Amino acid sequence: MIPAALKKLGMDIPDDVLASVILDCLPSEYDPIKKNCRAAHKKWSTHELISQCVNYEECLKLKKKNQALAASKVMSGTKRKSSED
Repeated sequence: MIPAALKKLGMDIPDDVLASVILDCLPSEYDPIKKNCRAAHKKWSTHELISQCVNYEECLKLKKKNQALAASKVMSGTKRKSSED
């Protein structure tokens, strides 16, 4: 890892600074996490940032699953109505 290599060279990067750099590099789909972190006015560690990202990804997966299920129900309801006519 880059932080470990830099540490060997005597260039230790504080964990919260590394987390901030990582946060800035996240794609736009992680904007809610970026806003949450900045609104909290708290320095996150890389561990906390990874945890937040994993939780956010799980929420996104659940949301997509629920949307697919709802779409499936709508489509099956439409098919039943048209076949009943």
